[in-house]
Amino acid sequence: MDILTPGAASDRPQDDQPVVLSLSHLSESLKASSLPEAFRAILDFTMAALQVDAACIALQSRDGGPLAIVASDGMDAALIEHSPAPGEGLMRAAMSEQAPICVADLSLDTRDSLGSLFSAGYQAAVFTPILTADRSVGAVGALQRQKRDFTIPEIDILLELTGAVASVLNEGGGNWLILEVPRSGLPARARDRQDLGAVARLTDAIIAATTMDQLLDAALQQSMEAAQAATASLMLYNPRTQLLSVEASRGLSPEVLQKWGSRRLGEGLSGWVAQHEKPLLLSDVAGDPRADPRFRSVDERQEISSALIVPLRTGSRLIGVLNLAREAGEQPFDQHEADLLGTVASQIAIAIERMRLHQEIQKRSLQLSTLVEVGKTITSMLDLGVVTEQVCLQMRTLARAEMSFLFFYDPINDRVRLAGQSGNLGRQAAKLKSLADDLALASARSNRTITAQAAQAAVPRALVTELDAGGWTAVPFRHRGHRIAVGVVAPARGKAFDPDVGELLEQFGSLAAVAVQNARIYNREHAIARVMQGAVISTSPLAMEGLEIAHRLVPQHEVGGDYYDFITLGDGRLGVVMADVSGSSLRAATYTTLGKHALRAYAREYESPAEVLSRLNRLVCEEAAAEIFISVFYGLIDLNRSEITYAMAGHEPALLRRASDRRIRKLQAPGMLLGVSTSIEFESRRQPFHPGDLLTLYTDGLTEAPVNKRRFGLHRLKDHLHLHADKPLQQIVDAVIASRMRFSNNRSLDDMALVIIRAPEA
Repeated sequence: MDILTPGAASDRPQDDQPVVLSLSHLSESLKASSLPEAFRAILDFTMAALQVDAACIALQSRDGGPLAIVASDGMDAALIEHSPAPGEGLMRAAMSEQAPICVADLSLDTRDSLGSLFSAGYQAAVFTPILTADRSVGAVGALQRQKRDFTIPEIDILLELTGAVASVLNEGGGNWLILEVPRSGLPARARDRQDLGAVARLTDAIIAATTMDQLLDAALQQSMEAAQAATASLMLYNPRTQLLSVEASRGLSPEVLQKWGSRRLGEGLSGWVAQHEKPLLLSDVAGDPRADPRFRSVDERQEISSALIVPLRTGSRLIGVLNLAREAGEQPFDQHEADLLGTVASQIAIAIERMRLHQEIQKRSLQLSTLVEVGKTITSMLDLGVVTEQVCLQMRTLARAEMSFLFFYDPINDRVRLAGQSGNLGRQAAKLKSLADDLALASARSNRTITAQAAQAAVPRALVTELDAGGWTAVPFRHRGHRIAVGVVAPARGKAFDPDVGELLEQFGSLAAVAVQNARIYNREHAIARVMQGAVISTSPLAMEGLEIAHRLVPQHEVGGDYYDFITLGDGRLGVVMADVSGSSLRAATYTTLGKHALRAYAREYESPAEVLSRLNRLVCEEAAAEIFISVFYGLIDLNRSEITYAMAGHEPALLRRASDRRIRKLQAPGMLLGVSTSIEFESRRQPFHPGDLLTLYTDGLTEAPVNKRRFGLHRLKDHLHLHADKPLQQIVDAVIASRMRFSNNRSLDDMALVIIRAPEA
């Protein structure tokens, strides 16, 4: 059967030409047509329905050889003549899976390495397998020169068209499967069935590979079988180091790999082939190898009789070198085998390049997701010690480093201070820290990423050489343009970092700098606030003749807004304060201190609790920030009169349990929060305070903070007061707090304060 040539441009339907034939009638209209006419109609329908740049139909010969493009539209004739067929990797994948293969971006798909459509200028493709009975015999494809996401309806259309192709083929009988396809662009040896089978097996092996190691191993195995070689190696070129290194080998001893496993351009046979990007066929190695210095490595391997070295390249880019050899007594390689390996090498090179691109994209994606997760973790921490520990650990993990160090930078004094490290420093810890210190300071001063090898003036050369530390890398961590810290990573001795480690750590450094700065500010503010709150709250037992007092404060964080105070006023009088300042920051702690000392001063000047709160309210309104409010219960216990006088500013009502009737009363009085308005009025009220009575003061964090939409509530507090009224007061306080913590699963959801005072017994 002849191959159909692409139709002339005038034969293609215009983009605005409507599709006249429906899919339901297409198969019927094709039955009376010859195969060329039927294929032409199917391609026309494909181009019009899917609005693509090109379309093709490919079939496979009975012996399982390469696919042949039997009809096409929009594709260059020279491209169709090429072997493997354009898109052979993707078509074979569709045939193998017996399902459509849709690729929106061919640059990212490793299956396109064989008969690369991307190299031919196409960006997107969809292929559907041609199925006859239970066998895949070919594929129908639609190609686009721009990236494109094919829709499900479009794929369904192509499936229907593929079914039409299968119907036409079934109507034509079985002889169509035997395709004799002349390939003028292939060497004569490649037209032999044995070589066609070898190329097909290589294609299948490359498609099946999911990792670089699998790909290299499969490529080497199939190349050896195609050329019937005894030993082989596949070397990849690293442009950064300008070295060829053996990445896969068969039949080579460890001694040979150790000695010849790495080559520079121009060095030895493989180096010469890589430098000139030309294949080298050596039919008689035993002749006179010393006549050419390129053969020096072969000279020391007397078992080799013939060598074939082929460059792996894509376009003008060198990928590596494929080395094949036969042993003494075997038939030497000939030109036909060299031509075959040239074809094989081009497919291997494309597959390696695609796999590298695929792995790079996966690596970048993993790095990005890792950075996001790491960023969430470290920026949510506020303890500076924990933050520095995590930064060092994550730095080491991201860079795959042996050791990592974190230094804080002081720009005023131009010095660095070791904040943390990760990894086992061993016996040379002092030297390692000294080198890291010098490198960190050099990076901070220059405000850029540097290596120990590049920091010629700032880092001692002797120490770098002694520790084999040329690859050590220092990265400044910046926050809002300011150098906050410096990260230093050290690779394992004798190894090197990936080329992009500096860029990766710079991205990490922007997140780490935020975490470090936040933790430093938090720790500094809370250190000040703890000092302030320590001056406000007394956690030691308070003793006053005739009264039993117990108290407990449980802040949600290290610093809270709740506080209580006891003011001795003389003549058997005691001022009792329970207050809650909005917020739990340094500012709240500042106003807590202000409120405490101001209230103490007013309590000694004015006897009326209402007047004390009125004076304090005016001070808060004048001095405090707009968002600061204070709720207060202030009571004055007079033991001589056996009474309590109190006033309130928007606080929780105190509880007074009478010993006489064991009933609990709420002590309430009008008054809004301090800091709302200077015109607020407060009212003093009195209650008897008899021997055995209990006065209980608390903040809303004890009773009102929600836990799974439930609250501890005032009723639970009252139950404890009833149940334990006769016990020592500190036991009652501790029992209430313990019950509240069990209620919230040992979590403090808000600041909690509790004070209980018992009137003296008669």
